[in-house]
Amino acid sequence: MFQVVIVDDEISEHFLLKKAIANCKAPCETISIYNGLQFMDFLLKREAYRGRSERTDLIFLDITMPLLDGIGVLKEMRKHPEFKRIPVYLFSSEADAELRAVCLELGAFEFVIKPADFTELCKKITPILARHCTTSVHK
Repeated sequence: MFQVVIVDDEISEHFLLKKAIANCKAPCETISIYNGLQFMDFLLKREAYRGRSERTDLIFLDITMPLLDGIGVLKEMRKHPEFKRIPVYLFSSEADAELRAVCLELGAFEFVIKPADFTELCKKITPILARHCTTSVHK
């Protein structure tokens, strides 16, 4: 099954994204990770993730997190060629053109402004899921 990894330090954001994904009826499973360092451990199968077999087909990544922010995660991911094909969508509550440019330059697929309500969130993620959930980067 297609795997979507949500990386955000806010539990409420995980809840909303999971609910929106379920609402889209996309054929995927979600994995919740709460900070950038934990996510890099997950990707690289380090620490608590050693020996686990989950893969990553799509990433919803928050910009502002403690320990390692979204920009730091992108920089770390790009050091590993095996992760370059995984689509990363960065989510931010700020519409900062300079920050958006940096994210895209580092390889983000898209920079998404966090919507104010659930309906808008569904409108934003539906085309993302339609685009990616039908094909796995690991096939």
